Amino acid sequence: MTKYMDKSIVRRTAITLCAIIVFSLMLSGSGTATALGEKQPIDPNAPMTRQEINEYFLSHLSTDGEYVYANYINETEVNDFNSPIIRSIEAEISKNTTTGADFFEASYYYVMAHTTYARQWSDASYPYTASNSAENEYGYCGNYTLFHIALLNAHGIPAVDVGTITSTSKFGGKSTYTLRDLLENTYSTHAFVMAFFDGEWHIADPTWGDVPGNEANYFNMSVKALSETHVIRTIRRPGEPLQIPTMPKTFVGSSAKLVIDGTPVPEFRALTVDETNHLGARDFAYALTEYGTNSGKTYTVFYNPEDFTSISIISGVEYTPTGNEFNYNWTSLSGRQGGLFIVVDGIQSTMRRINVADTNYFALRDLCSALNIHVDWDQKNQTIIVDTHKPYSS
Repeated sequence: MTKYMDKSIVRRTAITLCAIIVFSLMLSGSGTATALGEKQPIDPNAPMTRQEINEYFLSHLSTDGEYVYANYINETEVNDFNSPIIRSIEAEISKNTTTGADFFEASYYYVMAHTTYARQWSDASYPYTASNSAENEYGYCGNYTLFHIALLNAHGIPAVDVGTITSTSKFGGKSTYTLRDLLENTYSTHAFVMAFFDGEWHIADPTWGDVPGNEANYFNMSVKALSETHVIRTIRRPGEPLQIPTMPKTFVGSSAKLVIDGTPVPEFRALTVDETNHLGARDFAYALTEYGTNSGKTYTVFYNPEDFTSISIISGVEYTPTGNEFNYNWTSLSGRQGGLFIVVDGIQSTMRRINVADTNYFALRDLCSALNIHVDWDQKNQTIIVDTHKPYSS
């Protein structure tokens, strides 16, 4: 803490100009863990307050310990938490901490004490990894977030990288948004940290906290306090790239049939890639709405070609057809595999994907897994069986 307060005036001025010193928040409930509510159907065209949007997305963030520990301690080339420098810092911090809460707090202050804010992404002119963030001691919000997550993961604490717009972002000062507006328009984004311990998720924003006087305001925030300045857009696994490199890939037209809740889908046609059926996200959304009997398992799709995470799904919403569903335009049996992630109810999901003639096709099992819809294969009849009244099982 002493090191932090002794930093130069230049650093303080830069941070203040970038983040803008935020008015003193009335942090009712500050210091409490995030309250994750039950999933509720939602109207993507209805105005929602910042807090309602945040609560909606956070309600889809799992609190199942087994799942959380398996998915949110995630070593990658970017989140290189086993690198010598991250391990060394984690060991240093651990000497004075005994609980997950202690380490969460100590690592939050450590990151702020050892990072100077860079005004632009390009200003952090070194390869984007946690170890480089720690070594160079400067960066933008992504570096603060990645550095903090790496320390948490090194200590065995699951964490996620949360993408938001803020009150200082372009279009960020609005009091209400619709999900459609939020997901179909490109807003400048910010990142903060959520850590899981003691069976709950906890919020910290070391970037916005790194302004003298704001340190406590942005640590262990309540959702209400967070919503004063932040609107969540995506919740990501630590260290995952925003885009997956693409590569040429061949496919064949699938001869499989599709049955949803006992009703055949006559328009159905899929691609087969590596012996796996792939279906357009809009095609499957249309089929669930048209032939399914469980309205809670329908979904709608939003697309933003200028955004990092351009394909977003909101579940529990009846799909409105565009007229292009099951419109196959395959002039060749090749496409590009990889590309953008898909985001389901705000949670970034890794799905097998191929782009053919500017249409994205996803592995049907991956879609069903993300939507928790049961899917089975009838080998004898070459038929995909989807039951929207049963949960997904691998």
